Amino acid sequence: MFLPKIMQSVLPWMRRLLLVLSTGLAAGILWFVWVVWVSPQARAGHHNQYTSHLIQPGMSPDKALAIMGPPAYKRTNPLGLFYAYTTHPFASGEVTFWVGPDSLVAGVSHGE
Repeated sequence: MFLPKIMQSVLPWMRRLLLVLSTGLAAGILWFVWVVWVSPQARAGHHNQYTSHLIQPGMSPDKALAIMGPPAYKRTNPLGLFYAYTTHPFASGEVTFWVGPDSLVAGVSHGE
């Protein structure tokens, strides 16, 4: 194949550049998949978000804890005692349920 001399010197650089760009794109896609679906935090967050839909207001805290498992942390505020769980990396809120003054689950946040 006949190519001008200038093209013969540019073609290897273009191939290298294309290889670097495609490798970077593949690495970015793999990182995104890891963060969103595969990482331990993502798996735990998706699990917590799914199981939080099983918690209903009026349920006993013991039953809610049996469904959700141990919380990442607990905190209190004027509304009651909050149990917070790991969320997936792109969640807009926390996965929590809170116990009101009557010692029953008063509400649930699914972290969506």
